[in-house]
Amino acid sequence: MLRIITLTYLLIGIISTCFSFESRVDTSAFIRDLDTLKVWVEKYHPLPFARCSRDDWTNAVESSKAKVKKNDTENSFTEAVGEMLSVLKDSHTSITLNSWRKNVLNGYSTNSIQFTSIEDLVYIKRDDLGLLKTGSKVDSIGGVSTEDLLSSAILLSPQEGNSWTGKTRLAETLLIPVAVEHNKNSVEENFEGNIIIDGELYQFEPKKQSKELNKTLSSKSIEWMVGDDQVFLRIKSFSKGTSRDFYRELRRGFRKLEKNSNKWGTKALVIDLRGNTGGYSARMSEVLYYITDQTIKVPAVYIKRSNPFETQNLDTIRYEGIDMGDRFLWDGPSTLLIDGLSSSASVSFAGVFRQLNRGPVLGEACMGSRSGTFADPIKYELPESGLKV
Repeated sequence: MLRIITLTYLLIGIISTCFSFESRVDTSAFIRDLDTLKVWVEKYHPLPFARCSRDDWTNAVESSKAKVKKNDTENSFTEAVGEMLSVLKDSHTSITLNSWRKNVLNGYSTNSIQFTSIEDLVYIKRDDLGLLKTGSKVDSIGGVSTEDLLSSAILLSPQEGNSWTGKTRLAETLLIPVAVEHNKNSVEENFEGNIIIDGELYQFEPKKQSKELNKTLSSKSIEWMVGDDQVFLRIKSFSKGTSRDFYRELRRGFRKLEKNSNKWGTKALVIDLRGNTGGYSARMSEVLYYITDQTIKVPAVYIKRSNPFETQNLDTIRYEGIDMGDRFLWDGPSTLLIDGLSSSASVSFAGVFRQLNRGPVLGEACMGSRSGTFADPIKYELPESGLKV
């Protein structure tokens, strides 16, 4: 696995202001920010050209500047930054998105609806409110064509390696906030939960902020379910909640599996990492320790700059790995489920899972390659715009 100190997003960050798609700005200030970002990437990223050439990067920077000069809006700048960083093919080097989405949606949750795209056409994948039929095609959101919205969302979305599927899946989750931004007339106007989807008024519910609710949710990153002849372990995140709760729930489940697998008639363990955008490598490694008695290395290699202000000197740390010995609890058949949103630590898990030949990997291409992903992100704020990356 390759872990690298780099800039951040994910599944993961903040854009400090709510940008209007129409407000005009000081173009020269944005050009200076693009120059600053170029310097940051080349100075602080240990391997900025691991997945692209220097010429590709230079061309991307110039293309972003040209876009800002042609259409001097804050949204054009944001898209230009996203497009510029995507050429690096490092999903941890991008615009941060979570807090941007939170600010745009003004406290409303859009989890009740989920979209999917097929050949640039958008469809309803799920609607918990039952207002829109699953599988129906969506032509517009907030009066803007879904084709335009998807194009904008793809520009904002990061990319890991050649994983276009992952980039598209992330863009699908941004369709509502991108549509809300298209409908803003000024930064003072706030989203009030109402939006028109193909002529139907759709009302989102405000997010509940109860501390007790948050406490409850934080302990549910792991879900166990016993089926007829399979046990399902769904891990929603390697970052949410406390490590103590994560390790305790993981240990409790595997102990029950070890004790009751014969009684339950368990023939296989299914590990579900669909939608898991990653998190702490220590939590991810902990799961592997329960399904193999082999010595594993996660990460296998850790690369960092010995001095962040020097562009040449790199420190490379190679790990010997850990042999968990008697802790091994499940040696039966296993299956791993992943999708385009499985990223970062989930990609690393999938890579080791395949390397160990622990079973089939089903679903779709995740956001990364078998060789691992970049990690250890550091947040920076562009001085002129306040945009965080």
